[in-house]
Amino acid sequence: MRTIKKLFELEVASWFDNQEYWPTMDLPTFTEFFQVEVQDEVVDLVDEDLMNNPLVD
Repeated sequence: MRTIKKLFELEVASWFDNQEYWPTMDLPTFTEFFQVEVQDEVVDLVDEDLMNNPLVD
């Protein structure tokens, strides 16, 4: 649920600067606002540095 809330906040923040106008950040509201589709896009939601490890030796 934490990931959904973070994605929800990222999207809503691009629409409204004032958080007073933000909807409730829960799963039912998320599904009302968005249609979920699988895409080949990566959104980094972690504050830590990315690890650069080769996929093969």
